[in-house]
Amino acid sequence: MRQQILELLPPAQPTLEEFVPGRNVEAHAAVAALARAEGRERFVYVWGAPGCGRTHLLRAAVAKAGPGAAYLQDPALAGSLPGQALLAVDDLDALPEAGQGALFTLHNRIRDDPQGRLLCAGQAPPARLGLRADLATRLAAGLVFQIHTLSDEEKLLALVGRARGRGFLLPEEAAHHILSHSARDLGSLFVVLDAIDRYSLAALQPVTLSLVRRVLPRAASGPAPV
Repeated sequence: MRQQILELLPPAQPTLEEFVPGRNVEAHAAVAALARAEGRERFVYVWGAPGCGRTHLLRAAVAKAGPGAAYLQDPALAGSLPGQALLAVDDLDALPEAGQGALFTLHNRIRDDPQGRLLCAGQAPPARLGLRADLATRLAAGLVFQIHTLSDEEKLLALVGRARGRGFLLPEEAAHHILSHSARDLGSLFVVLDAIDRYSLAALQPVTLSLVRRVLPRAASGPAPV
């Protein structure tokens, strides 16, 4: 039953507000401005190791931008989308040659559209992605930010803040237990926390260390690090 609760809970919609910046204050501000169509910059690229939160930023920016925005892993699909306000293209390090050509075309199209905005992400800076030179140059010409992985202390703060936003108190020892027995990327930690919250509501019991130990499997699974 405990494992089933964790497996069936869908991931929560990422938001810019719940993203814990840590050392990524400038990157977070730039992505938020892009999502709101504020400022002059229309091209932003973020990069970092798996689990750093870059996919969270892309999905959250699309949600903030509203209708017309889209999250993609295949830039070739952009041609079938009407009236894009913001396009977010993820996992550029995995783009095949055809995908690189599609992204280059998309970049040029957005550059010629005063309303167009492009947010991209990968595991390395543009020059180290192994992309075709003209595309790497285009990506590097916009704003480029490294997304640093949060420290354990920052992850604990994020868990406590997430719990507060959901209307319950997460004891410090319970937060430490979640961090120690779950996948360590923030997306997975949030999925586990949300599952614990749902279980506590169904059981009519407060979230305590004892409850967390009962609910949380020794190897809680979560979404792939992003």
